[in-house]
Amino acid sequence: MTAETAQSLIQDALEGIGVYAPGETVATADLNRCLVVLNDMMDIWSNESLMSYANTEQSGLLVPGQHIYTIGSGGDFTLTRPIRILDSPGTCYSVDQNGNRYNMQVVTQDRWNLIWNVTQTNSNYPEVLFYDPQYPLGIINVYPVPTTGYTIYFDSRIQLSELTALGTSLSLPPGYSKAIKDNLRVQFW
Repeated sequence: MTAETAQSLIQDALEGIGVYAPGETVATADLNRCLVVLNDMMDIWSNESLMSYANTEQSGLLVPGQHIYTIGSGGDFTLTRPIRILDSPGTCYSVDQNGNRYNMQVVTQDRWNLIWNVTQTNSNYPEVLFYDPQYPLGIINVYPVPTTGYTIYFDSRIQLSELTALGTSLSLPPGYSKAIKDNLRVQFW
């Protein structure tokens, strides 16, 4: 992993397009404007599945009798709001009080809409999850409605972190530092 700061990424990109010479001090106004451009680029990359270098497992406690949960700051699940919950086999499961795991299928909205009674409770554990990525709070729906407490675990893609200051440090996997710098050069140009 490579450790970089927002300022070092910006400095390298500006030097790469010849706006500043190596070692030259970048004007504060330029640094601040470039930080906005960097954050805009990272925001766009968050929506590209190939740009996200890690999946994050998140979890939340299901309440008996409840099948709709909000997720995000201030939601039922106070977690980072996912951009997407992954839908491959094994990416979502529930766990009961005894530690038993039950696979859950993550479905798209068209599949969710085919469930005729989403408030059905005649099953031992939730089997289906549908995620609606509303903003600012996402909405997680589970079916059937749990009658006892379960914890659900799901793999998700979350937004890449915003760099709040020029000295903000990033720990990046191999290749990402160059990818960010190369794309910043295009954005700055």
